[in-house]
Amino acid sequence: MRASPRPALSFDAATYDLAEERAKLEPFTNHIEELERLLVAQTTEAEISGRRVQELTARLDEQGRFLAEHEYTVSLLRNEAGTARKVESDVRAELAETEDRRRQHTESLQTELTMLEEQLRHSREERVSSNARSPG
Repeated sequence: MRASPRPALSFDAATYDLAEERAKLEPFTNHIEELERLLVAQTTEAEISGRRVQELTARLDEQGRFLAEHEYTVSLLRNEAGTARKVESDVRAELAETEDRRRQHTESLQTELTMLEEQLRHSREERVSSNARSPG
């Protein structure tokens, strides 16, 4: 502590003190400038990241819509495939019934043909035997 106030400085002493004080402030000034550069860089990086987040969010929304459309299409195709399997099963059953009816009808016709052939043969035999008995 000083007992008396400092005497008035000369111009040279004031200039020297000012230069000394500025020299003391220079590291702080440099540090502030470095912090400002870092702040600008981080702000720019944050803006770029923000835009990238928006792009990715838009892309995610688009992919979500695409996935929903795809799932809807898959659901429709599964339903159509199920319907097609049912129709196929019904057609196969109908074809099997038609084949059974055709086979039964064919067997019936074959039996009838066999009977008619037997009757014809029998008729011919009777005619031959009746022609052989009658004198001519």
